[in-house]
Amino acid sequence: MNNPFTLNTILKNIFLVFSLIIFCLILGCTSDGSEEIEPLFAEQEQAAGSGELLNRAANDEGPKKDGHEGITIISFQTDKKTYLSYEEVIISAVIDSPEKIDGLNLRVYGIRPYSYNYLDQHKDVDLAAGKNQVILSAKTPYCTSGCGGVYPGPYSLTLDLSKGDHLIASSSLTITLAD
Repeated sequence: MNNPFTLNTILKNIFLVFSLIIFCLILGCTSDGSEEIEPLFAEQEQAAGSGELLNRAANDEGPKKDGHEGITIISFQTDKKTYLSYEEVIISAVIDSPEKIDGLNLRVYGIRPYSYNYLDQHKDVDLAAGKNQVILSAKTPYCTSGCGGVYPGPYSLTLDLSKGDHLIASSSLTITLAD
């Protein structure tokens, strides 16, 4: 009969548990079962603090046809590339709209060393036809490391523009937190 407590079986189970933990750390799995999963090693297509675009569709099937396909984020940037703990971040975005559209929600979020966004700002916006500039300000977190300050390093910020629950456009950039 096979003994379930052999050294080989125990080592295999330990390996499986550690593999699952590492997998969740890389993908940013949440412990509350929510569907918000942001990869730890996201694509870094932007220079730190610059706003090269990463526009994405609301789902894998492509954008839904709702009359807002022409809206694009032309630029998304911060006033600096490197910030200290609890420092003000000035965020600006230029959004191009083919027509006047009211009732949009702009959300900027990120600085996520765990499964929590330490920066999460929302702003209701009405776009005129043409280029629209939106400016937000937020503070970097005071603490991300059990109150020993912030973990220094690069962090992603994402700008989502949506109407209701429909994502219209999105862009990301990277800032650096210093200690």
